[in-house]
Amino acid sequence: MSDIKEKILAAADKKTLIKFGIGLGSIILFLVVYYAVLNPLVKDRKAKYEDKLLKQNEINQFENDIATLKARIKKLTPEVKEKSTLFHSKAEVEGLYNSLSRFAGNYGLVISKIEKKKAKPILKKGMAKQA
Repeated sequence: MSDIKEKILAAADKKTLIKFGIGLGSIILFLVVYYAVLNPLVKDRKAKYEDKLLKQNEINQFENDIATLKARIKKLTPEVKEKSTLFHSKAEVEGLYNSLSRFAGNYGLVISKIEKKKAKPILKKGMAKQA
């Protein structure tokens, strides 16, 4: 029994204890530096990277939506031009009223009354007003 005790005490001399102490101290120092300094930096960069990926995915989705909406606008443009002419003759007043009512209904609007005002002529500069 005393032989084993002497071998253990002999193996645990001062230099060996110092080596184990330095090794354990360096591991603890590494962990302190990692969790106090490096880990917050890594977490911050990771959050920024994930935010960047999310925004890139949103940009791709918006580009797809823009392409879809442009195609829809291109498809609907001839229909709008066909149904909304700028000038209507006296014979087309009923058609004008119908198209106005239809457009108002599509957008949830109500037409209370339509008034015709006196037309104002558009003159070029330098021309006198006609009576």
